[in-house]
Amino acid sequence: MVSDFGKIVFSGKLRPSQVASSGIIRKELENDSKELLIVAPPGSGKTVLGLYVWSDLVRLPTLVLSPNSAIQAQWVERAKELFYLDGRDDEIGTDPKNPGILTSLTYQSVTLPKRGGGDLDESAMELWISKLMTPDIDRIEAEDRESAISWIEDLK
Repeated sequence: MVSDFGKIVFSGKLRPSQVASSGIIRKELENDSKELLIVAPPGSGKTVLGLYVWSDLVRLPTLVLSPNSAIQAQWVERAKELFYLDGRDDEIGTDPKNPGILTSLTYQSVTLPKRGGGDLDESAMELWISKLMTPDIDRIEAEDRESAISWIEDLK
């Protein structure tokens, strides 16, 4: 466990099902398990259980990946509501460029090839056109821009 994690701890009360789950998780961690999968219905406390595991069992900087921004924000909100954060509230957030002790992101934010640029399709098309007009092993797929565009359109 990391000693510079401070005195961060869960300050609430776990439900009986969360206590039972945390016992299983604790044993798995003690056996050096690297993968844990928690499956439970909506509203059953998975976020709180995950945060408890983070704060009281794992005690390492953590990246949380969520399917949408509502769940992403929920992780940060619950951490700030239910945990004593030892003055490190500002190290919990949703900024991928400024990770902290708990960083909550959406799947989409880590899978987008380029952020902030709406011209990705256009850039890809220009690169493809250029490649079609570049000699490759003594042959050119397209003699000019118009031929390259026609070649691409034929694929659609």
